[in-house]
Parts: sequence; structure tokens; C-alpha cells
Amino acid sequence: MKRLIAEAPVKPEIVSVFFRCTDLTWADQKVSAQQEVAIATLEGQQQPEWKQVLGMAEEQEAASGRGRVKTVLDRLFPSANLSQWARLSVQNKALRATRFGSRMTTAQRRAELNERFSLAHLRYDLGHDVVPEEGQPASPGNGSDKAGDGAMGLDDLPEAYQDGPRHFDPSPDVSFLPHMVALAAKEGFLLHFHRVKQRPEADSIWRDAPGLQRYLTSLRHYLAQNGCLYTDESDDPTLTLGMYADGDHLSQDPAVQQRYLANFWQRVAPLLSPHLPPR
Repeated sequence: MKRLIAEAPVKPEIVSVFFRCTDLTWADQKVSAQQEVAIATLEGQQQPEWKQVLGMAEEQEAASGRGRVKTVLDRLFPSANLSQWARLSVQNKALRATRFGSRMTTAQRRAELNERFSLAHLRYDLGHDVVPEEGQPASPGNGSDKAGDGAMGLDDLPEAYQDGPRHFDPSPDVSFLPHMVALAAKEGFLLHFHRVKQRPEADSIWRDAPGLQRYLTSLRHYLAQNGCLYTDESDDPTLTLGMYADGDHLSQDPAVQQRYLANFWQRVAPLLSPHLPPR
């Protein structure tokens, strides 16, 4: 948002942010592995907001054994470009080895493997894509507050979110959400947050447990106080289980996609349209 949207020569009137569950205040979710190249390209770790939210955790990691190993590797590959070059070199050697017995070029073999290991085939490596075992509920159900202090217990959260935040905290030291809100106010665009429906149960209903309900109530109150718009499709029974491919992801069937798009626009248009310039 800061390096692309805010720095663009033409700014949008509204920016919509799609999220599930406690995404908006889980600052260190998916900031490693394959995300590191994109973060480095956008100079994320050099931003003051990054240092404020994640700086202390990174300092603690740097002092650990894992952090020292990472420091050595960073010295061996001191730039994103060099790291990318080294990774590509190793990949090409591996691809040439797998071409044995075929007439494929390296580029053809890479394309074949990219297709084979695409998201369409490997949905389960994503944090949100947790397909329940047979006979188990897809959503937390009517979980109870086992923390005892108003925070969410494990029963209040889907499995993929049990390492995330247990209560809503609006502090700018905890998450990037307050920084996003401040940036939008500074740059003059409106923020719209849309909660998407996670994979429902067999009756096509997604049920929030009490702890998650409290979290979302606090989130909605915070967003309203700060002039943001909020929509939620999680309680819409017309978004049926049959529309999902696996995990929390919708089917790529064009008919399902069109049905979802029509549903989405019908939901958000009355809220967003008054804030858009007349055509």
C-alpha cells in the first residue's frame, strides 16, 4: 500500500482489503519464505513501520542460533539480485538433471513443473487452506472462551489461525493495521475492509465462535471510528459449500466466479458508490 498505491501518480478513491479471521492484526503471518523476495523488492524491512511492529522480534531472532545462520547466508548472498541469481542457478542445474531421457528444454521442463506444482494442485500449502478431516466441522463452531480473560481460546479459532492474535489490539506497535489507516488518511483514499467467507460446513453456514465474535466486534468498532468501511459475507447462506474448490478457496469454474462477483458487488455497491465520483 505504501510503496505502490500511495506512490502511484494517480491514486484510487477507495482501496478494498480482503481478509479472513484475524489476518489484519497478525503482523508476522507469511512474511518469510517465498514472500521475502517481494518484501525485499519493496524495501519492506527498511520502512519505519516495519521496524516499529516487527523490529523487536527480529532483533531477538538475530540473537538466536537460527538468526546467526541467516546472517552468514545473508553475507554469502548480500543482495536480493544475487540471491535470486544463485537460486535460479541451482534451479537450472536441477531442471537439467530431471530432463534425462526426455527431449524437453530447460524452459519446457520448468513450465511443466510450474504447472504440476501450481496452486490449483497444491492448495494445502497455504495457511488458510485447511480442509477439515471427514466428520469434523469446518468452522470453530460454538467454541468457548477458555482463556478466561476475554481473549480467544484455541476453540475460538480455525486451526490455521491458532498461532495468531487472540484479541483485537489497535496498537501501532502490534500490527500494520493502524499504519494502513494512517497512510490512507494522509494520502486521501478511503479504506474498505471486506471479510470473505471461509469454507462453511455441510449446511453452507460459517459459524463464528464467541471469542472470534468479540474480536470482530472490536475490529468493526475500530474501523468505524477511523472512517473506514466494512462489509462481511461470512453469514451469507447463498455462498454455498458447493462453490468452494478446496480449503477456503472458491472454485475456478467461471459460473461460480460470476455468481460470486454478482453477490459481492450487490453487497458492497450501496456502501461504496456514494464515495465514488459521478460518471
